[in-house]
Amino acid sequence: MTEEIRFEDLPRVTKMMMTKLEELCAKMDKIIPTVEEPIDRWFTVDELREYLPEHPARQTVYGWTSNAIIPFHKKGKSLRFRKSEVDKWLHEGYNPYIREIEEEAKAFIEKKRKPLF
Repeated sequence: MTEEIRFEDLPRVTKMMMTKLEELCAKMDKIIPTVEEPIDRWFTVDELREYLPEHPARQTVYGWTSNAIIPFHKKGKSLRFRKSEVDKWLHEGYNPYIREIEEEAKAFIEKKRKPLF
């Protein structure tokens, strides 16, 4: 549009610009895939309860953390759960942290063992 825009033309021009912008957005949505939820989303205790299929009680989740059954992160008094770790825990059915502790314990024992001869 090369003509001079007058004050009276503003509503018409604004509507035309909005239409063009909507068309452009629709074309871009077809070209660029929509952004999905990040894989490493952080959950609070209540968000974790909603995410898990069985929707456990808060006390159950706290029991899991105190017994190191579920992977978690603690900063101060707040517990956080990383979605990717929770998904892995759900699919594999074991706690990677317990496995790491067991491996560290075995390495420590092997290191401290002294040959008898």
